[in-house]
Amino acid sequence: MAKRTKTAMIVCAIAIGTGLLLSFLGFLFGGMRGFGAVENRVPWINLGAAENYTSDSYTFDAFQSMDVRCDLGKVALVPGDQYKVEVTYQKGNKPMVQVKGSTLVVRGGQEQKRWVDLGFLDKKGTGTVLKIYYPANAAFSSVAVANNLGDLRLTGLTAKAVNVEANLGNVVLTGVHTDSLTANLDMGSLEGSSLATKGLDAALNMGSLNLQGAFYGQTKAACSTGNCTISTSMLKSQYNIKTSVDLGNCQINGEKSHSGSTIVNNGAKNRMDLTCNMGNIKVTFK
Repeated sequence: MAKRTKTAMIVCAIAIGTGLLLSFLGFLFGGMRGFGAVENRVPWINLGAAENYTSDSYTFDAFQSMDVRCDLGKVALVPGDQYKVEVTYQKGNKPMVQVKGSTLVVRGGQEQKRWVDLGFLDKKGTGTVLKIYYPANAAFSSVAVANNLGDLRLTGLTAKAVNVEANLGNVVLTGVHTDSLTANLDMGSLEGSSLATKGLDAALNMGSLNLQGAFYGQTKAACSTGNCTISTSMLKSQYNIKTSVDLGNCQINGEKSHSGSTIVNNGAKNRMDLTCNMGNIKVTFK
């Protein structure tokens, strides 16, 4: 008898809990129209409401450098027909966009924290997106882009110095030509194609590195957890090479080793220094 009573009490508790949950959801979705109203009523939930986002566009005569720091969202630097910035952001978190002297300065407003993310329910939903356009023949003195949470994409960019930082997000570089390329990623991968650098320094904490291009001067890459892959259009004889692997394999033009390699080419003007704590190194030359 006691067992039946206990079972009945459990069933009743489940029924009451389900009823309360359905009542709460009914109040939210039945009493208010649209996901945006739900987000306004419950600030810790994200339903991807497009109505809670707005967009701005800025056009400038020109700028010679960029200093961009965002807290959240996708950032893209792409060639266009003019110097222009387009940004989509959550209402109440308008980023600062202006040219100071000859430098484009962008500071992104941090979006309100949503602990429950159900944005996939609204296919029209969006997020913070920053796009910076510049003429294809533009050449910048320096470009510094940092994003706390979100992906970075740089395309068709020429600059004396390029610095990219990402705490949580991937970085994709396409057609970037620079004298100095510095990349620091905490959690995310670094992908690059058609690159041309005279100096490269990349450090990744958790993520893989995969770069293709012409790498002059000193090329330095350190991956804590993840693979390191470099493919260069230059000859192996043009480099002095040092690789080190703690847990993984190293492969240079098909030649494998378990701990790393040191290759000295007298007269070589370029150097490659690659390290991996946990992951594989693969280098391919012309």
